[in-house]
Amino acid sequence: MGQQGKNKTSPSDDLLHFQAHAETIYRMAIENADGVPYQRDLITDKYVFVGPGVQALLGIRPEEFTLERLQELTQEHILTDRAEPVERLAYFAAFSRGEIPRYRADLRIHTPDGRTKWISDCAIPLRNGQSGKVVGAVGILLDITDRKQAELKLRESEARYRTLVEQIPAVAYTATLDEPVTTTYASPHIGRLLGYPSTEHQNDPNFWRQWLHPEDRERALAEVARCRASGERVVIEYRMLTRDDRVVWFHDEAEIVRDEAGRPLHFQGVMVEITARKQAEIQNEILGRMATRLAASADVENMIHAVQEGTSQLLAWDAHYFTVRRPGEDDFHTLH
Repeated sequence: MGQQGKNKTSPSDDLLHFQAHAETIYRMAIENADGVPYQRDLITDKYVFVGPGVQALLGIRPEEFTLERLQELTQEHILTDRAEPVERLAYFAAFSRGEIPRYRADLRIHTPDGRTKWISDCAIPLRNGQSGKVVGAVGILLDITDRKQAELKLRESEARYRTLVEQIPAVAYTATLDEPVTTTYASPHIGRLLGYPSTEHQNDPNFWRQWLHPEDRERALAEVARCRASGERVVIEYRMLTRDDRVVWFHDEAEIVRDEAGRPLHFQGVMVEITARKQAEIQNEILGRMATRLAASADVENMIHAVQEGTSQLLAWDAHYFTVRRPGEDDFHTLH
């Protein structure tokens, strides 16, 4: 009995053993975490703990990690939870008062060995168990350098693409797949061709449908609807009306853009102005018919009649070509 009494442990000993074991597990988790956890005392405004990974992350030892040292290394501080501009110190003060549930920022750090790194700093408040007052913060520092560099390359690529698109003599555009089709982006060249700002395309869901030539509208809309249903490439030619009462021909080709899972997202296409080509095609056709009749004519009278008819067709085509609807009017007028 006496020997058994010596081996028996008290509840307090078991609790101490459990606490030591739990602390060991906690330390192992911290040391193997991808990020660097920390705890900050907001009463003294000092860091009371930082994970050992801070040396690999920032190039400083845990005992060197102070608020002042972090500020020295920080070259840029971007609050990522705020859509509108806000003063950083005022934002952190609101966090310290418990008015904000989370503090999140991206820091551009210049490490002591000369590297530039981007660090995500995310923290939540620690409150006094009795008063509920915010007395500290626990957070984690994560290396997001690769993500930031990828975002920068993407922005640079988009800027180069937009510059290229805006310089080519064609209209690049994106449009929704819903009904009615809505242009979500049109390159600035559309303004030079039609006289409407490219933003007018984006703000008016009926713009494309409204300013299609009435004789081409039904055909163009039907072809877009067919390709949307089948997934085929859109290839159509049609006329559009300009702000100054002209008619412009376009060759339009568009593809349905899909995500990685194959789900359709939107149309992406290019409109090329082909007015001169269309005019030449129709005129050449009329002139060709005229030449055929002249070759088959046996007398001068028939020749004169063929020339008159061909000329009338050319003039009639010109009149038809310049048929437009004036703003605010329902009828179409012929410009002479």
